[in-house]
Amino acid sequence: MTYAGQMTENKKKKKKKKKKKRGGRTFLLCVLLGILGFVGHRNYQRNLEAEAAVPRPYKSHSEADLNQLITAYEADLTALVARYEKATGTTIRAQDRGFVGDQIKEFERVQRLSRSVRTLGYEISEREATLRELKREKQSRMEQGTAVKQFLRRLFTYSI
Repeated sequence: MTYAGQMTENKKKKKKKKKKKRGGRTFLLCVLLGILGFVGHRNYQRNLEAEAAVPRPYKSHSEADLNQLITAYEADLTALVARYEKATGTTIRAQDRGFVGDQIKEFERVQRLSRSVRTLGYEISEREATLRELKREKQSRMEQGTAVKQFLRRLFTYSI
């Protein structure tokens, strides 16, 4: 064998070794990418399920409808609070009646007035709770952002 023949044979052997090394690295890279893809997919599914488990009653409303509802509830709440303050500002006085029938009617009148004040308080509480839910939905939408941002957050955020 000539010297030139040995050189080409050595070059061929070196190329085969490099090719084997590259093939091993490529295989390792493919395995690593497969594992990362699986873990990312699993994490995405877990986060999607966790988001679905959170109750959001106003999720189907559009942004404009949500803003209108918030404005309407704030105005309604302001009116109810004003009525409640007016009703609680005056004391309910029971008048002394002589006959038993008149005393019963007076008792019922005072009871009816007290019940109306309590009912106003309940309505205020319900409106405040609904307003909090509406604002929470709006805040949740602002935090989620665009579809790409939402996708990346679900993919890379680990939730327990």
